[in-house]
Order: sequence, then structure tokens, then C-alpha cells
Amino acid sequence: MNNKQEIFLKEIIEKINCNNHSLIELLRSTNLLSKLIKILIIDNFDDCLELPKHISEKKFLEFSKVNKINNKYSLNKYLNSKSITLSELTNQVCSPIKKQYLALREFSNQAEDIFLKNKNLFYQVNFISITSKKENVLLELFFQLKNKENLYENIIKNQYLDDKNDIKYTSQGPILLFDLDKNLRNLLINLALGEIHQPIKINNIFYLLQLTEKKQIYFDDKLKVYLSTILFDDWLEITTEKITKILLSNK
Repeated sequence: MNNKQEIFLKEIIEKINCNNHSLIELLRSTNLLSKLIKILIIDNFDDCLELPKHISEKKFLEFSKVNKINNKYSLNKYLNSKSITLSELTNQVCSPIKKQYLALREFSNQAEDIFLKNKNLFYQVNFISITSKKENVLLELFFQLKNKENLYENIIKNQYLDDKNDIKYTSQGPILLFDLDKNLRNLLINLALGEIHQPIKINNIFYLLQLTEKKQIYFDDKLKVYLSTILFDDWLEITTEKITKILLSNK
């Protein structure tokens, strides 16, 4: 941890630390402590960060529409019900988009590195998944499908999908390989379109998979935001845990 990070952590701790350990414990036990810490981190990450006016105004208009705030009277009524000021409400409404800006500023380079080093995971796929706790049932079905004796369209109608065999059939996607469970994506990544993978056990469940669609995804603005946000969320969780431990140890 560098000096800048240490100073930042101390600033957040000072804002929360009320020298009342019982209150801190109460906040922790109700899951409010971590939420409070995350809000403070985002709000204090960079006091100089100001969102473009048109973006903050758009977010506030969207919020007002959802909450039926259409005039000064309804706005004041909402503020009074929440015991907050207009400035505080604006900060709350804009916090998610501020988080996105921070994520891009701090982690966009790392996001691109992840993409470049894992291009094989950035495919959008659709696949069929058939699961059961009984390997023998799926093996029988696997050989029928390989020999085209039984088509997927007919599976729902035949004897396999019943309580006795405990078979579940799902069509999944589109979804990034990157977002899938490691075991599933390792199976799908090597499948050709239309290929059926023989039953394999993952976490006590047997899977029969068929890849139905596969489309390469490129590093555009949408993916940059997505990956940067994932990295920021990971950093936010780690930092929140550090602050929580320090607060709980200050008895």
C-alpha cells in the first residue's frame, strides 16, 4: 500500500469512526457498515471529479420520473421524507455514474490488458445444457444425440424429463465465456459449433453441453466500461474489507 492509499484509508476511517464500538458492530451486523464505507469511498475518491452537466441532469430527470417528482412541491416532499438536501440527493442519484467514470479513469488500462491476454474468453456464446445427478442417464442420452436418434426439440416431450431421472434442460445465452464458471467455460471454449460434449461432473452435477452459437467480441467502449467496472468493484470490496477490519479493531 503506498502513502496516497494509506492517507485515503485514514480519511475514510476518520469519517466513520465515532468511538462507539457498539454502533460500529450494529452497522456491521445489519450489513450497513460495508454499504456506508463504499458510499464514502466513491464520494471521497476524488472530490475534484465533476460529472458533465448534461449527464448529471439526465440522471436526475430519470430519477425524478421514476419517483414522480414533477414540480417543486413534490421535490420538497421527497426531500423532507428522506431528511436530505437537494445537493445530497443529487450526489446519491449521480453516484452510480460517478463510479463508472472513476472505474474508467483508474482501471481502463488494466481492462485492456485483461482483454489482450484473454482474447479466447471474449466470445459471446449460446449453448444447450442438460444436467442430472445420474451419469448413466446422460450417457444414454449423449449417444442417442450423437447418433441423431433423439433431437433436442423432442427431449422435453420424452421420458427423460421427469422426476425419476432428475434431468434439467436449459438453453443459455448470449453470455460471455469470460463470465461463465471456469469449469463450464473450459468445456465450451474447445467445442465446435453443434458439437456435443460427453457428460462431465461439475460440483456433484453431470453436464451434457452443446455449443449452438459463438461470436467474437471486440474491445469497444461498452466492453471497456464493463471490465473496468468489474476491476473497480474488486478493488472496492478489498478496500472496504480493510477499512472494516480497522474499524472493528479500534475498541
